[in-house]
Formats: sequence, structure tokens, C-alpha cells
Amino acid sequence: MWHRRASLAVIITRCVVLGCAWFGWAASLPADLYKIMIATDTYIDSYYDPDPDKSKDYNYGAHDRLRAVVNGPDDNSRTHILLAQDIPSAIWNLPVSQINAATLYLNQYGYTGTDGRPISLYPLTSSFVEGSGKGKPDVSGATWGTSDGSTPWTPGGPYDSSKFVDSVGSGLGWWTWDLKPLWGDADLAAYGALLAIRPETDVPSGGFLSGTFRSSDYSTVGVRPYVELNVVPEPATGVLLLIASALTAGGALLRRRRRLAERE
Repeated sequence: MWHRRASLAVIITRCVVLGCAWFGWAASLPADLYKIMIATDTYIDSYYDPDPDKSKDYNYGAHDRLRAVVNGPDDNSRTHILLAQDIPSAIWNLPVSQINAATLYLNQYGYTGTDGRPISLYPLTSSFVEGSGKGKPDVSGATWGTSDGSTPWTPGGPYDSSKFVDSVGSGLGWWTWDLKPLWGDADLAAYGALLAIRPETDVPSGGFLSGTFRSSDYSTVGVRPYVELNVVPEPATGVLLLIASALTAGGALLRRRRRLAERE
């Protein structure tokens, strides 16, 4: 009798171990890595001046740079960066539990300095048109006062100021923004992001804070903006079925052995 009960224990143990082995394998599937280039970006400037590179009515959609600026009271101007995220909806709709990391990368090459202030990323609350301007009068895309060159919007672009992540970086080279705290945000998914120096209070007269980054129109592809995603795939359905089958088989064998033992 004992050896039969012992064999039952072995059968159950094998089934449970088999199930756990499959489950452990499924849970440790290698993460999927994605590099998604930002294809739609521009910046908007609040400053009006005959200078063709500084105007609230100009579009910079085809410019090779992106700028976040806070000026002093002598001109009181600001610039904001606009980015449309191009993360596929199938990935964007994944729960945050499946996101190991989601990071925006921008390459800085014209660093004046932000005096310790971060460049913050906020969800936009309205769509924008990138446009084809290069710092000249152009109605093809977003400006400080319009979303597309003609449709008025909140000056500087409408955004949700209650939700933001700050930049990590200093000086020249790659700066990063951790998007995971904003993962699944409906506005960010639908409209993209606005980047601005925080806070935007004036600096002393003659002062100038700025971060200048390479845009999607920059000639060297390797330094254009992109998002890097590290995603944990869900266990395959087939693996889960194998787990269920193993445990079901173990239960059936247990019941059969028990009936045989009772007959004896």
C-alpha cells in the first residue's frame, strides 16, 4: 500500500513540477526591445521680431533643431518643443506592468544652460500639425498661437500641467525622459508631448536659458529623437495550455490511483 501511495506522490510532484517549470519559463521570456523614431516634431516661439528666426507667427516644422527657451524681461520670450508620439497602439495599450522601461531620447548640441531647471515633458491636450516651415512666415503648421497655422489654440500650446516628467541630462549629448510614469495617459497617446523649461519665470535682464536639440529633420539619422521601449511579452497561450494540461493530467491520475487503492 505504501509504495502505491508513494508513487501517487511522485506522479503529483512530477505534474506540479512540470507545471511550475513551464510557468517559470513563460514568466522569464526575454523582453522585446523597440526603438521608435520620432517622425513629427517642431518648436514654437512666443517672440515677435523682424528677425526671421524669432517670431510667434513662424513655423519651424522642417527645422533641424528643437528648442526650449526662457528669456529675460528684455524680450520675455519662451519656446516650447512639440512631439507627436508614434508608439503603435498595440504596444501603447499594454498595461504598465508589462513595461520595463519607456524612455524618450533627445540629443543636445547647443547648450546655453538651464541654470539647474529641468526641461519637463507634459501631455499635450490638443493635436498639432508639424508644418514645413524653417523659421519664416508659414501657415503650414503649428505656431505659438495656432495648432496648424490658422486654428487658434492656447498660446504656447495646451497641455496638462498636473502631469509631467523631468529631463535627465546636462550639457551636450543625450538627454532622457522616463515615460513610464505617464504610461497609458490618454492625452499623451492621442496628441503627443510638450517640453518646456520649468519653471518658466523670467531670468535676470540679459539672461537666457535654453536647451537646443536635434530634430527629426537633422541630417544625421543616428542623433534624431527616438523612444526606446523595453516590453515584457505576455506568456504564450500555448504555454498556458500546457500548464493547464499538466495539472489536469496530474489530477486525473490521482483520482484513478485513489479509486484503485480503495478497491484493494
